Amino acid sequence: MTENNQGQAQLIASGWHATGASNSDRYRYMIVFDNTLGHEIARQKLVPQVRSDVQRAYPNVDNSLYSGFNITIDIPNSSINHSLSLIARYSNDPNNGEGARVDYWFNPLALNEGNQAYLDGLSSNGNTLTVTGWHATNQAAGRPYHYIIAWDQNLGHEIARQKVTAVSRPDVANAYSTVANAVNSGFSVKFNLTPQFFNDNIQFISRWTDDAAGNGNAVDYWFKPMNRTNRANLDSVTLSNGQVKVAGWHATDLSQLEPNHYLIVFDNTTGQQVASEKVDLLSSQDVKNVFGDIQTADHSRFNYTFNSLHLIPGHNYSLVSRYSADATGNGNDGAHTDSWLNMGTFQQSAYSIDNVALNQRHMTVQGWLANDYAMTKPYAYAILLQNGHEIGRQRLNLSERADVAKVYPQIYRSQYSGFNANFDLPTLSTAGLQLVLRFTDDPAGNGNSSDQWIKLNKFSLAD
Repeated sequence: MTENNQGQAQLIASGWHATGASNSDRYRYMIVFDNTLGHEIARQKLVPQVRSDVQRAYPNVDNSLYSGFNITIDIPNSSINHSLSLIARYSNDPNNGEGARVDYWFNPLALNEGNQAYLDGLSSNGNTLTVTGWHATNQAAGRPYHYIIAWDQNLGHEIARQKVTAVSRPDVANAYSTVANAVNSGFSVKFNLTPQFFNDNIQFISRWTDDAAGNGNAVDYWFKPMNRTNRANLDSVTLSNGQVKVAGWHATDLSQLEPNHYLIVFDNTTGQQVASEKVDLLSSQDVKNVFGDIQTADHSRFNYTFNSLHLIPGHNYSLVSRYSADATGNGNDGAHTDSWLNMGTFQQSAYSIDNVALNQRHMTVQGWLANDYAMTKPYAYAILLQNGHEIGRQRLNLSERADVAKVYPQIYRSQYSGFNANFDLPTLSTAGLQLVLRFTDDPAGNGNSSDQWIKLNKFSLAD
C-alpha cells in the first residue's frame, strides 16, 4: 500500500494466476473488492508478466509462462482501512472484464490497522525549534491534512501548531508496506521558542484530520513528553601539567532547546566566576547505555583544558556545565539549564625523597615535591639545616616526572616535580640534618611559603 504525490491511495500487487481457461478467456483483470462495503471498488486491466518458475511448476497449464502480474491500482482513500480482497480474472470481454470469466479470490489482505509514529529529534538555534519525525496510519483515510501540535501539560492546552508539508520517507514505507501514507509520512516543522517551551512540560501531537485548520475529525498520535531529566558527572580534574583539565558529561534533553554548551569555573569561596568557555560536546555511547531515557545522552561528553586559568590555593571551586539558548557570553542571558559539579578545594601536597648520597662533605638529595600552593608560590627551594641552623639552600629547576603525575594528577604541576639538590656540609658530621622543601612567592626563597620539613637521619648517609 502506498500513495502518489497527490495523496491518492494505491495498492501494489505482484504474483501469478495460471488456468487452462486462459485460451478462451484471454483478457486479464485485477479487481479490488471491499469486504467491508460488500462491493468492488476498483479494477484494472493487466499486462501479463513472464513467470518461468510457474511454467516449470505447471508445464501442462496453458499460458503458465505468462501468468505473472505486477500492478499498481488506485483505490479510494476511504477504503484503505477496510477489509480488502484481490480478484485475479481471466475474461473474454476486452473492454470491461465481464462476460465469460474465471476468477481467483486471494485471501483478504492483512492491512496494517495500527497508528504508528516516531519523533526523530528536536533541534534548536535558540530562537526556533525544529521537530522532525513521521506518522503513518491507515486511519488517516479521508484525513489529508497533517499538523504537529505543541501541548503544554502545565497549562492543559496547546500553545502552538504547525501545518505539515509532507516529507518523503521511503524508509518508513519499507517498514510499513501496507500503510498507504507511510511513503509521505515524514514531517519537519518549526516553532518559535516561547518561555513555555523552556519552563513547562511540553508534549507534541501528530494529527491527521479532515479539517484544513487542523481540527475536525482527526486521528492523533501523542508523543512522550519532553524528558526534563538533568544528569551530569565530573569524571576528573587534572592539574598535573599546570593547566586545568576537566572531563565528564552532562546529559539532558533540554539541550535540544538550549544548543549552546558552556563550561564555567566558579570560585565558591569568593562567590565569583573565574572562567567561562563555550565547549563542544563529544560522543558518549557509554552514557547512553546507562541513561537510555535521555535522547541526547549519546553526545554529552566534555573534555576541555582551560589554558590560562589562575586558581587560588585553599579556595573551593565548582564546574558549572550549562546548556543555554544564548550563544554569547556565558549563556546566562538566555534560558539555560545548569549542573553544578564539585571540583574540590585545591590544597594538596605530596613529596618523596628517592635517594640521599654523601661523598665526604658533599651531599646529593634526589626526589620530587608537588604542592597546590605553587599556583601562587612558584619558586621552589631545597634548604638544608643542621641543628636548626641553615647551612645551604638551592633554587630548584624541577624536572618532568610522569610517574608522579600518574599517581597525583590532581596536584598542580605534579608532572614537573622532580629535583636533584647538592649541598656541601661544613663538617663531616651528619647529625641533626633537616631538609626543607619549599614553594614561595619570593625569588630568593624567603617570603610567604609552603614548607615540607624532613629529617634526614632516617636515611642512610654512608659514603
